Parts: sequence; structure tokens; C-alpha cells
Amino acid sequence: MIVPETVALDRREFPPDRPDRAPQKLVDVMVRFTIFDADSGEQLVGQMPGSAEERGDGTGVSKALTDSNKNFLQKLFELTAQDEAQNGRRARPAQAPVAPKPSNGASGNPAPAVISPAQAKRMFALAGEYQVEVDKLKDYLFREHNFAHSKDVTRERYETVCGWISNGGK
Repeated sequence: MIVPETVALDRREFPPDRPDRAPQKLVDVMVRFTIFDADSGEQLVGQMPGSAEERGDGTGVSKALTDSNKNFLQKLFELTAQDEAQNGRRARPAQAPVAPKPSNGASGNPAPAVISPAQAKRMFALAGEYQVEVDKLKDYLFREHNFAHSKDVTRERYETVCGWISNGGK
């Protein structure tokens, strides 16, 4: 589990670059992220800044927090900023099917347990070790297992996924 905590927030205003424009307003945040491993009880703590322009719609802080979160996850999982549409690939549909959601217990069948953040990190580390591109891994998870995100991978299928990665993505 990853828990974000905003530790600093700063708003700055700069004079306009042209007389016919409004002053430019920037929002900067610093967010501390604590990663908890439920299995071992270990914790990792890291910080990441975020910045955004305030355009008068009140979303500057939200955008700065999103910037911080996105950059933290990219660094944590060693992801690139490339999108899936690059290299001639089609992006996934916006309404892609996702893995089963946790059950409320009404059906009597509990939802399958998903992997921990540490296991997700190991999965991406394996992909790097065996030179399996992140986009290829994401496509495999979606195409073969119907997982829209790495956090949806079930413990039941985790070893299968790691085996596919260890086999060079074949």
C-alpha cells in the first residue's frame, strides 16, 4: 500500500509575459510517500515534488498533486513516459474490462487476492532483467489475463506472469 502525505504547498504569482495576459500562477507541492508491505511489515519512505499552473479554475493544487504522484510511481517502478500509442501500437480502449472487483461477500465467493506492491515491483524488475518492455508486459497482462493494471494481478496468476517474463516474454 502506498500512502501519500502533502508536506509542503506553495503558490506563486508572476507578472504576465504580455500586457494583454493575466499574471501566471504556479502551484508547487512536496508529497511524502510511505510504502507499506503488508506481508513483511517493512516501510519505505520517499518524497517527490509536483508543479502545475493555476489557470483560474481552481485545479492547480490537484494538478500539482497528480504530477507528484505520477512522477513518484514512474521512478518507483522505473516506467518511462512513453505512451502505448507510440511505435504504431493502439492505445487500450478507455472502457477496457478490468479484473474482478473485490466481493462484498454477498455471493459467498471472495474475490481473488491481488499481489502486494512489493510483488508488483519485483514483476517490473524481472521485466527489466529479462529485457521485456513495459508496454509488452502491460499488453500481455491485459490480453492474456484481462488485467488493466499491474495492481490487478492476482496471487494465483502471479507465478505464471513471472514465468512468462523469465522466458523473455514468450
